[in-house]
Amino acid sequence: MLGRPLPELAAPRGLSRYDVLSPNLGLFLGRAAVTIPDRGLLDCNNVRIKDGKITSEAVGYSLLFAPSIGAAITLIYEFATSLGASTTIFGTKSDLLRYDEVANLPLYITPRYVTGTVAVTNGSASVTGTGTTWSTNLKAGDKIHFGSASQDSVSAVWYTILTVNSNISITLTANFTGATASGVAYTARKLFTAPEMHVWSADVFPDAPLGTTSSLPAGDRFIATNGTEVVAWDGNANTAVVISTASTGLGFSCRSVLYYKNMMLYGGLVEGSTTKPANFKNSAIADPENVTTLEANEYIAAQSVDFLLTLKRLGDYAVAYCSNSVNVIQFVEAPFYFAIRTAAPRIGLLAARLVADYGDYHEFLAKDQAYRFDGLRLIPFGEQVFNELLRLMDRQRLERASVAISEEKQEAYWVLPLVSDATDTGGAKSSWTEHYAEPAKGITPFTKRDMPATAMGRFVKDSVGRFSDYTGFTFQSLVARFSDGVFSSNFPVVLFGDEFGYVHQLDTQTRKDSALTHFAFVTSPVRPIADRDSRGIIRRVEPFLQEAPASGDMTIRVGVQDTMNGPLTTEERTHALDQSGLRYKPFREPGRYGRVTFETQLPAQNWTLEGYRVTVEELGER
Repeated sequence: MLGRPLPELAAPRGLSRYDVLSPNLGLFLGRAAVTIPDRGLLDCNNVRIKDGKITSEAVGYSLLFAPSIGAAITLIYEFATSLGASTTIFGTKSDLLRYDEVANLPLYITPRYVTGTVAVTNGSASVTGTGTTWSTNLKAGDKIHFGSASQDSVSAVWYTILTVNSNISITLTANFTGATASGVAYTARKLFTAPEMHVWSADVFPDAPLGTTSSLPAGDRFIATNGTEVVAWDGNANTAVVISTASTGLGFSCRSVLYYKNMMLYGGLVEGSTTKPANFKNSAIADPENVTTLEANEYIAAQSVDFLLTLKRLGDYAVAYCSNSVNVIQFVEAPFYFAIRTAAPRIGLLAARLVADYGDYHEFLAKDQAYRFDGLRLIPFGEQVFNELLRLMDRQRLERASVAISEEKQEAYWVLPLVSDATDTGGAKSSWTEHYAEPAKGITPFTKRDMPATAMGRFVKDSVGRFSDYTGFTFQSLVARFSDGVFSSNFPVVLFGDEFGYVHQLDTQTRKDSALTHFAFVTSPVRPIADRDSRGIIRRVEPFLQEAPASGDMTIRVGVQDTMNGPLTTEERTHALDQSGLRYKPFREPGRYGRVTFETQLPAQNWTLEGYRVTVEELGER
């Protein structure tokens, strides 16, 4: 039967009422529809579970800034300094950018070459330099702008270099369209060279000394790697500095970086022509660019052939997540400095960005299921969704998978590329949202929402919202509390970037950017309408909606079928969100099994569902 009968609620003669209250168990995937618990969901989209209720409010996103960065976003990182300042950094396969909150624009901090001047000719792809040494400083694929030696705007005109012919000659991929001129200043962006699916790993080293390789001044230092280049930035310089490749600078490249015990750990090494996928190096204490003397050394994180995917802090430990093992690193006394313990042999991380860090424990997605890890034990969780999602994941795009946490919403967003996404290189289309603080019979509930993310991160606003900033609004019209991170800097705001180079701010509105449609719905489990082989009718459906000044209509859709795998017959009614008119909607389609869907299709249709009542009538055997 649909839901659980409540005998104290009288039903009309020949009818039975069934109430489902607090439908907060979330999705159950890959399971027979009739075995899903009453308070669970067969399907949903663009909703969240909070305090035992399902709501569509603010389950959307809006653009953080208008211009596209021009390539898939692979890094969003908040560079917070010891002085309390913070800068949001974005990364793509080829560039790094900083976010200027005042101008609301991203600005390139990719390394540049600006020495000398150029001569350009309208209608020609040939460029001649004066006082330039392009052969050793530029390469095919780099970008060049003419007219300024300090250009950092994504909206400026950038040409692509086709070939570097000599120190004073390059050829562009397209003819120059400006006026013929000589003695022109220029900015050449020296693009990074990471493989297509590689993503950035980053951390901050506080109070670093004068950089022996980077020449950056003493102070806090952002250090990142894309698997090919290791770069550093102090938050003030015009550009970041490449401090290491496989054969230059520090003399190696790596897959992951981590600040730990006042040292920088570099994991998953390529040194010269030698690949050391399970190794990591530690810098000297207090000096991230010293990897050769004092405490600096090299270690093997795994006990067998393995690939170190990412390094994470966990309390007093560091954890090396490898493709086939989980290994705990502990700082000890000289001369060894590190003790390494394999906590989980033959259980490894599925992709580098699939570790959710809660401070005192981690959650991560392995090849077989999801686990919680506290440094000692691995505890499976989320089997009701992850077992099926692992079967559907696109293994060719694992590097696009990621997870991020919203402390404000008490949610974790698992963005997983599926074979059904209809793309070979782009990001995933949806987030499977874990509502980690929602008590629900020992089950961690999950919902689904549209989130075409290729990277996620946090942004702390410098500005603080005031009542006077929101004239013309009422508190009832806001989709969030006034103290939420949407309006002030109380909580970090979750950002995500997409495959087209746009950056979005999560949970600012009940729509996706400026889209004209916004499908938000929940579908109940499938239940027999009548006993044994009888057929029945779902006569009435009454949603228990929380009172709110909403406008528009909700669609209530009943689906019935005679066999579990048979054709589905649906019937729809509209229900006013302001709850004017009948509190229930009548239906008449007969069948043996039934389900109910509650759906809205337009932006800004906010609703909160506390439960629902279904009235059924048994028709007898047919």
